[in-house]
Parts: sequence; structure tokens; C-alpha cells
Amino acid sequence: MRRRTASRPPTTDREGRRRGCAGEAVVQSFLEAFWAGDFDTAASLVAEEAVWHVDGDPGVPPTGLRHGRRRVRQWMDVFPGASEPRGGSVLTTVAQGEDAIVCGRFHFLVRPTGKVIQGDYVMRFTVRDGHIARYQMFEDSLALANAFDVASQPCRPYAQRIRVNDTIYGYDDTGDGPTVMFLHGLFGDRTMFQHQVEALHPQHRCVVPDMPGHGASAVTAQRWTLEDIADDLALLIEEKNWGPLALVGHSQGGMVAMLLAARRPDLVNNVALLNTSARPEPEEPRELWLQRRTVLTDGSREAQQTMMREVQGSVTSAQWRSNSPEPAAAELRVMTSQDPLAMRRALDAAVLERSDMRHLLPAIQARTLVLAGADDRAMPPVLSEEIATLAEDAHLTVLSTVAHHAPVEAPEEVARCLQQFLAEETAE
Repeated sequence: MRRRTASRPPTTDREGRRRGCAGEAVVQSFLEAFWAGDFDTAASLVAEEAVWHVDGDPGVPPTGLRHGRRRVRQWMDVFPGASEPRGGSVLTTVAQGEDAIVCGRFHFLVRPTGKVIQGDYVMRFTVRDGHIARYQMFEDSLALANAFDVASQPCRPYAQRIRVNDTIYGYDDTGDGPTVMFLHGLFGDRTMFQHQVEALHPQHRCVVPDMPGHGASAVTAQRWTLEDIADDLALLIEEKNWGPLALVGHSQGGMVAMLLAARRPDLVNNVALLNTSARPEPEEPRELWLQRRTVLTDGSREAQQTMMREVQGSVTSAQWRSNSPEPAAAELRVMTSQDPLAMRRALDAAVLERSDMRHLLPAIQARTLVLAGADDRAMPPVLSEEIATLAEDAHLTVLSTVAHHAPVEAPEEVARCLQQFLAEETAE
């Protein structure tokens, strides 16, 4: 579902001034209500599908990308607990067409640290049909991070971080060229694609986020779904101007990639689906996953680590674990270091509450590569064959002697497949 309206024909100067006056009045009413603490009135001037964009470290509570009036209203509630106004002013407002630019100075006390901060800001509002459709704030994000003592806040392991809707995502961003986004599987993290990123980044910009609750991404206060993740990534891609891009998704990441490619074809031009399924989880393995969920909820740390070893044993080949002890040990360390509560919620989203996506596959317009492992017991090749049959422009490759974790079990072969797939588009 698109959030932005189609481009409009150029307006005359008179039309632009008229729209600008109307938009400026909406912005003025919004700011007056917001600064008076009348958040309900301010929210009533925000469009239902508005996008709110505030760059900066996610350790500063108001930063991040938010979609929808409900989340903008929640954003307003952050301010009373985070800051106390000490002054500030609007210096000038310029309006033209749909846009209004507000320049001014801020001055407030940061409640959590007791520090006082002052600086300049620029706010850009886009007003359509009498409501604010988009907002973006430009300010001294480094000074704000220092005022909130962001450097003293814990962060597992280093990554760029951004708040998107209800989740703080950690991600790597390396290389230059057409953008490729990698989406890892359940219980893993962004290091799953280390070899493929090393192979692709000389010719491609590689963006590799951790899924919610995994790696450097935060555990959210609420449960989440695969659809939520797809919506978050669509907003991130759009606001960062990364699209249209290529998606590479493994297992749960492949499911998110299918959702995103089907629902936002304007953002995706190529998609590679590794060891994944478009079906709900079958009943027989579902019972085993319920047992694993209980271990994550109530089990001892030792029991949880034992369970993760069993999971790794069920999704990778014994030959790979024997021939590649260091990569196997590194993968297990990632799996056992995850937060149990986060993994329980991730399991719910990726396994127990996963919906049937087969009806969405014909809507995928992007070129599609489907990679299956011949020895994958978790998601057998027949499931990949089904995806390749239902998607409009899809090609299937089955990797011999590979189980469910193709990116780590056959790193060079997967990298070659991806390089060839992306080069074919360039050749076309």
C-alpha cells in the first residue's frame, strides 16, 4: 500500500501561494497546540497515513521514522518525560505549494540527565487536504546525543541504529553501487551474510539489518509480526531513498522479503529467497516449536543453550559442522547469545503465527531467484519449487549437500549465485 500520493502537475505561482497560505495556517495551528501540550488537537491535524522523520541516535527518544497518526500521537507523549522547555523561538516560516519550512531555535532541559541544550532547527512540513502528511526535523543531532548521554547507553554489538515505528534496528551499511538489503533467519543475526557481503560490496551498497530482537536490534515492548517488519523496512527504504533495491532473504527473512516485494513493488527490483516457505508452519513441526517456546519462556540457561544446539543440529548438515567447526561454533555463539524473551517473540512471529503467503506471490513483479538446499529438512526444496512456480518471474536453483542455512553452509556458492543473478539484470 502506497503512502505517498502520485506526483501532481506543476502549480502556478498564484496556486502555490494559495496552497502555501493554507498549509502555513495548518502548521501554525499544529505548533501552537503542540507547544501548549494539547496533543490531541495537534494529532487531529496529522494525516492518518502521515510519515514522521527525525534523524539522530535512537538513544534520543524523539528520533526515528514513524508511520501513521497513532504513532505520531505516541511520539508526542515522549516529550513531557524527556524534556522541559526553557525558551526557544520561531525565526521564520516560508510556505510554497504543499510545503512549509519553519526555522527557529530550541532551548530545553533534558530531564533524564539534567543537561540544558540550545541550538537551531529547521522543520519541513508537507500539508495535503488540510492535514500534515509528512514532517522532517533537521537539528544538531550530535549535541542532542551528548545531552542525552547516548555514549553511556549499552549497545550490543556495534552497528548503525535507527528507530522505525516501534523498533530500534541495528544495521550495517557498506559498499557503493545499487543497493542490496540482506534479511537473516530466525535465531541468527546480520553476520549470517558476512561472506556474501564481502563478495558483493565492491559493486553494491549492502545494507544488512538485524531482525527485531536479534543482534543489535532492540527487544520491543510489544509483540511483532512478519507484516510489521515488512512495513518497518518499507518505511526505512523509502525515507532513506534506498529503493528500488534488491532483497536477499533467508528463511524468516525470505518471508519478510516476499511480503515486502508483493506489497511494495515500487521499492523492490530483485529478490533472492533462500531456504524459505510461503506456507504456514505444518502441524507436526509446530508441536516441536511449541516445546521450544516453553524452554525459552521457563527453561534454565543451560536448557536454552541445549535447545539452540539441537536447533542448529536440525537445520545444518553434520558434514558441514564436522568440516567447518569454526563457522559452526561462531553460528552457535550467535544463537545462544540472543535474549530468550526476544527469541520467543521472534519464534511466535516467524513460526507459530506465520500466515499463508501463497496468494501474494503472483503480485511480486521483481525478478526472483529461489535458492533451496537439497538436504533442507526444515523447509524442503518442494516449498521453494512452489514459490518459483507461483511467482511471475522466478528461477529455482537447488544447492546439493546443503541444508537449511545455505549462507553459512555454502557461502561461496551462494555468493556466486547472487553475483550472477544481479549481473544478469545489469546485462539486460
